[in-house]
Amino acid sequence: MANENGKVAKVLSPVSAGILALGIVAAAAVIMLGLINFRGSERYVTVKGLAVKDVEANMASWSIKHVVTGDDLAALQVTIEANSNLIKKFLVDSGLPKDIKFFKTVDVQDRFALTYGQGAPVGQRYIVSETITVQTDKLDAVDRAYQDVGELIKQGVSIVKEGQPGSGNPIYIFTQLNGVKPEMIHAATLNARSSAEQFAKDSGAVVGAIKQANQGVFQLLPRNSGEMYMERFSRYKTIRVVSTIKFYLK
Repeated sequence: MANENGKVAKVLSPVSAGILALGIVAAAAVIMLGLINFRGSERYVTVKGLAVKDVEANMASWSIKHVVTGDDLAALQVTIEANSNLIKKFLVDSGLPKDIKFFKTVDVQDRFALTYGQGAPVGQRYIVSETITVQTDKLDAVDRAYQDVGELIKQGVSIVKEGQPGSGNPIYIFTQLNGVKPEMIHAATLNARSSAEQFAKDSGAVVGAIKQANQGVFQLLPRNSGEMYMERFSRYKTIRVVSTIKFYLK
């Protein structure tokens, strides 16, 4: 049969046209089936799992700074040493071991040198300060000493704080975080799976294996304290982790 341009167009018989149509439909069905299977195998849900654990610090670090002032540097050095011995005795009497190691740093300020060329300073020339630091697992002894630090002031020891929030307070440290991480990750995973199962139940699916997991960041927080209270000054702490997990859905 000739078309409008005078060219001959090939005409399919009814049987051939039917076969061609069936072939197109079958190909489309195969392609669609492949897409459905592919998408079905990638069905998943992303959920978060929370784990919380209360712990107590197992180490304490406390720095005590004391200061003396005067014009006779040699005499000030004698006084600072005598006060240092009073502090050490006070800490041992509070329950720290007699053989505990003390870390000391001494600082001397010459106010004449600081104001050189600006006239003589008003007041005493020298400011001598010493910071004594102890690190121990005897937390009760540290607590007791901190509560009774006024006894040192009664003995003439001038205890000073720097001015930053918490300055002069004991610092409480939990050193066993790695030991509790596995159980907390396990708990966070169970919590996430529980959420995924609820989601799957509502959508008519079943939770499968884990597709991907991010354990999250472990946070140490002060227990029973306001948000402004720094964790390091709290003996009793709460560890918190939020894990993000993707589960396959079946």
